[in-house]
Amino acid sequence: MGKRSLLSSFSHPYGSRTVKRSMVAPLPVPCYTVGMFYTESKDFTIRELAPGARTQLAFGEKLNISALELEAHSVVPRHRHPHEQMGFVVSGEVEMGIGDKAKVLRKGDAYLVPSDVEHSARTFSAPAVVLDVFSPPREDYR
Repeated sequence: MGKRSLLSSFSHPYGSRTVKRSMVAPLPVPCYTVGMFYTESKDFTIRELAPGARTQLAFGEKLNISALELEAHSVVPRHRHPHEQMGFVVSGEVEMGIGDKAKVLRKGDAYLVPSDVEHSARTFSAPAVVLDVFSPPREDYR
């Protein structure tokens, strides 16, 4: 069995779909020119969201990115916010509760939390790293 690529298939609320690489449009060059910047890790904003849950943040005009490090046995309590949130599990295993459903996600899995939907996260016996994107930016995280 071949390695699964993030671009080769994805899960959607209405079912899974396979995407051929030829179906993925190339990015225009340059892909972003107004307000372009680079942020070194030493310049990231760091916040502790809950005990054992620390994030590094960078902000753009219309979104922000959050690299969330979760220690083993940590819990991000149920909460909601008006921002759409999409996440990708970089390493480890995390249980995401979104609305009234919970699912264990592993490295390479992704999720979407719509605006104003309650959600939570927890880890088990090992740490995890999750990359989250919020739109619009989380001003409360600045």
